[in-house]
Amino acid sequence: MVAKNWCYFITYALSLLVGAQTALRTRALQTAVTWDKYSLSIHNERVFVFSGEFHYYRLPSPDLWKDVLEKMKAAGFNAASVYFSWGYHSPKSGEYDFTGIRDVQKLFDIANEVGIYIISRAGPYINAEVDSGGFPGWLTTTKDLTRVYSPEYTAAWTEWLSAIDPYIAKNQITNKGPVILNQVGKFIFNMCPSYMQALEDKFRADGVIVPLTFNDAWTNSSFGHGVGAVDIYGFDSYPQGFDCANPNIWPGSAQTYWRGYHESFNPTEPLYIPEFQGGAFDPWGGVGYEKCATLINYQFERVFYKNNYAQGVTMLNLYMTYGGTNWGNIGYPGVYTSYDYAGGISESRQLPYKYGELKLQGHFTQTVKPFSTTFWFNGSTADNSDIRVDTLQDVYTGTQFYIVRHQNSSSLVHDTFHLNVNSTDGTFTIPQQASTAITLDGRDSKIIVTGYDFGSHHLVYSTNEIFTHAQIGKRNVALLYAFEGEDGETALKVNRSAKPAVKSFGNNPVTTCVNGTTLRLNYKHQGITPVVITGAAEPDLLLYLTGYDDAIKFWAPKVDDKQTVLVYGPYLVRGASLKGTTLALRGDTNATTTIEIVAPETVKTVTWNGEKISVQTTLYGTLVGKLAGPAKITVPNLLKAKWKFNWASPETDPNFDDSNWIVANHSTTNSITQPETLPVLYADDYGYHTGSIWFRGKFNGPSAITGLELLGQGGNGSGYLAWLNGEYLGGTPIPATSSSANATYTFSKGQVKSGENTISLLLLTSGHDEDWNVDDQFKSARGFGKALLVGGNNTAIKWKVQGNLGGEDIVDKVRGPYNEGGLYGERAGWHLPGFSDSKWQSVSLPYNFKQPGVAWFRTTFNLNIPSGHDVPLAFRFTDDKSKEYRAIFYVNGWQFGKYANALGPQTVFPVPEGIIKHNGQNTVAIGVISFNANSSELANFNIEILGAYCGGIKVNDVDSPNYNKAVRRV
Repeated sequence: MVAKNWCYFITYALSLLVGAQTALRTRALQTAVTWDKYSLSIHNERVFVFSGEFHYYRLPSPDLWKDVLEKMKAAGFNAASVYFSWGYHSPKSGEYDFTGIRDVQKLFDIANEVGIYIISRAGPYINAEVDSGGFPGWLTTTKDLTRVYSPEYTAAWTEWLSAIDPYIAKNQITNKGPVILNQVGKFIFNMCPSYMQALEDKFRADGVIVPLTFNDAWTNSSFGHGVGAVDIYGFDSYPQGFDCANPNIWPGSAQTYWRGYHESFNPTEPLYIPEFQGGAFDPWGGVGYEKCATLINYQFERVFYKNNYAQGVTMLNLYMTYGGTNWGNIGYPGVYTSYDYAGGISESRQLPYKYGELKLQGHFTQTVKPFSTTFWFNGSTADNSDIRVDTLQDVYTGTQFYIVRHQNSSSLVHDTFHLNVNSTDGTFTIPQQASTAITLDGRDSKIIVTGYDFGSHHLVYSTNEIFTHAQIGKRNVALLYAFEGEDGETALKVNRSAKPAVKSFGNNPVTTCVNGTTLRLNYKHQGITPVVITGAAEPDLLLYLTGYDDAIKFWAPKVDDKQTVLVYGPYLVRGASLKGTTLALRGDTNATTTIEIVAPETVKTVTWNGEKISVQTTLYGTLVGKLAGPAKITVPNLLKAKWKFNWASPETDPNFDDSNWIVANHSTTNSITQPETLPVLYADDYGYHTGSIWFRGKFNGPSAITGLELLGQGGNGSGYLAWLNGEYLGGTPIPATSSSANATYTFSKGQVKSGENTISLLLLTSGHDEDWNVDDQFKSARGFGKALLVGGNNTAIKWKVQGNLGGEDIVDKVRGPYNEGGLYGERAGWHLPGFSDSKWQSVSLPYNFKQPGVAWFRTTFNLNIPSGHDVPLAFRFTDDKSKEYRAIFYVNGWQFGKYANALGPQTVFPVPEGIIKHNGQNTVAIGVISFNANSSELANFNIEILGAYCGGIKVNDVDSPNYNKAVRRV
């Protein structure tokens, strides 16, 4: 209540100054990034913002940030939206780390090098399916309500922004950096305007002068006007939701009210969606990301993204484009280790089929400039009432865009139709060729362009879609595409005094018809049909007419600010440069590949990744050659490796020395979960915020005590185990649908001693909740809300607690605050390379250790991946799903997997190069936590190759301190 009163008072006072604040928010702060009702402009050039979400903290191999950003750039993305996670950089109040894997300056430098803009999102709260929504662990114990204007919270977030803002300010476009926009806050339902204004004022005071934006939960009209208003308002949309279990059902519908909402609420700004669904996350016990990829597939991209454009969106960010990995304890309880998200780039940095559609749309939005300055009008109809037509017209050139889809956006019906066009070139119906039609398959959408000038040519219309066009050397080049087997019709304006000549190459016939000043081409889409047109305009035109599956194999890298080349065939083209007569291409192949290049006529030599390739000239003036594929890659079989095994539950021994543990004696807590019994047994209250937590309690027991009642609160998919005097009482897995579970363990006769007794409790946690509703949900307890002796007549228990080594004073500062929990093996450094396991038992997999508790396995292996190769690797668990156990595994000291055998769904865990050494020795350590004797084993665990690519980028091994560099105590 105190915090809310502060909010109301401060908001009222600030509302009196709204006029002055509005003046301060104008673009007068800088001139590099401006806007109007149509779109953003950067250095006075119109820009359609096609952005993808990327989280550096989910890829702790900084060299690979370049790999991801290059793949985004190659797909036509011109911006990356980046959350900066407070908790990732701050293990304790007043301590911030921006080195190593947290080097955000390196991220900005890479973005500049790649040539991609950054939309910065520093929170302080970010949501993002991360622990506490990005808040640091130490914030869980504060008293004030967060995300409002309150003294304690203000001091905390001011500290964070003071740390991160200098990086954002230094790297703004005004300082020749990549940052073009800065988001303030994060969508919520009760956010105090005075708090929002305070955040804005802080950013401005710290030198952030690019436009400020906001991401509303939906069209909720938050912070578009009044106190806390931003420069450019935006809202979220995830129309398909996250029901990956039913991937063929489209619950969402393409919205048609956004344009009207925008024009009534913020008509002087571009229509911006800071987060539109690019995939879906999957929870513990879910169905896996393969089904999520079916739910949010290329058809979804074609229908929903194009509907966004039809509504007037010219600033679009796709969440996620690259998801990455919830390594360590980064994730919140609703997600498991993988954060693949079924995005356009997979967790292992591979390119799924849907990446191709992103590339088609990305290049279209960047190439066809009139698309960024349009207005909607009711200008066309189809001769099929099931087809919806949205017509956009450019305010400057009159170019029109007919965005067609089914009235029912989830329709599976295959339809054909004709489109009535009223364009700058006249009124007509297309296609005009008899017995042909425009095809619209189920769950599809197309952008049909009319009246468009490209290079020296004028497109009257095409029933096909534009991928890209460019002037390459002495001729214009364009690529039009449709699905295989569909009719195609394209009309070009021709010079009345010249007779155009049309010559097609390939097996698909192209018929032509000249009517006055219009040249019409008719054809079927199948494979690739190059067409050379001379005499229509100067220079000549090379027109590629392709099927969809060939269109997505084309790349259009820029060789400089003005020139582009067109490349067909390789798995990936990362970039190109032209020096003299040599064209240098960089990219990846996944097999022996034919490459075709449209380049200036002056090019005589072509190199691929620095090596000269032999090329020949085709009949239509392009260059073709062959690229080698990857070498055969092998990895060791870990089932045949020498494994070492050791027990790791010494905390259950009544004689275990816990003298260094923290006494748990708090009688009050700032958690929103109030305990049923005292003392407070919440890990956060004692400075432990991640991973597994041990509690040891001692009591003097009368024989009347018959059991122990517990309420364990570890988060979704977690669990706990209990011992009395070293004897196992039982384990309680917490289901995926709950964050807590009750259990009563009954003592056997004589189990309670007349003297001192010791209870040992191991709590597994799955992270802290997010804070969706500004109710401090992230302060939900992680511990035991009840620990009561049955029949004990309120017998007191004296408790101690132990989590990760050092608590907030983390020992391993390189890997950071999320890497380790409180298992004995973690505290003792058993997960680190260099630890001596020579006295451990030698075993082979599968190995059954036959009793519940914690056991550790270790092995080492060598890799020798050939240079010049990108080889994504992963580890796979395989076992009978009826067995109830959990496991965490480390690679070279980095925790890269939480495995829940019976719960699932994840069994395959990618580990990026840099963390795993592709040339040298690697150490794997696995901690297995078994809930019962029948589940006490490590079955099949092995390494596998997810793909092999010749190319890639140079990746250095990440600093991975070994056992000898870390002070360890338990």
